[in-house]
Amino acid sequence: MAQIVAAMGSVHNPLLMAGPARVEAPMWEKFERGFSALRQTLQDSGADTVVVVSDEHFNALSPRHYPSFGVVAAETCRGPSENWLGVPCGSITVNCLPELAEAILHDGLQHGFDLTRIGEAGLDHGFLTCLHHMTPDWDLSYVRLLPSCVPPPLPTVRR
Repeated sequence: MAQIVAAMGSVHNPLLMAGPARVEAPMWEKFERGFSALRQTLQDSGADTVVVVSDEHFNALSPRHYPSFGVVAAETCRGPSENWLGVPCGSITVNCLPELAEAILHDGLQHGFDLTRIGEAGLDHGFLTCLHHMTPDWDLSYVRLLPSCVPPPLPTVRR
């Protein structure tokens, strides 16, 4: 169903959206060069979907209902869930790819990697900050993988 065409990593510092004017020019230029390179890599890859692995910061999910490793299987997601990120809450809607999310869930289970289906979840800065610079038109599809990085039980390294 899917093919991995690129893999990238990025910081998700909220200042990238909430306060770029507070970042000194030489540092901001480094961010811009880095995101330009990531954006070019993504465009050159021909990807039509971005799978994002990022913890959620209790802005969109409750710590009372937080999986050790989840996959968002929604049609769309909306954010930001924070009111301090520099754009109005709920002003960004992204198209998700629930078919790919379901395939990840089923394939993971077949290989002993049980994941939790999350029907819907808002978008917080962990998802939005880097993609705001990499895909500013939000014109791709997205799948969110949410590993728990704070509340136990934490996923094992094997997972």
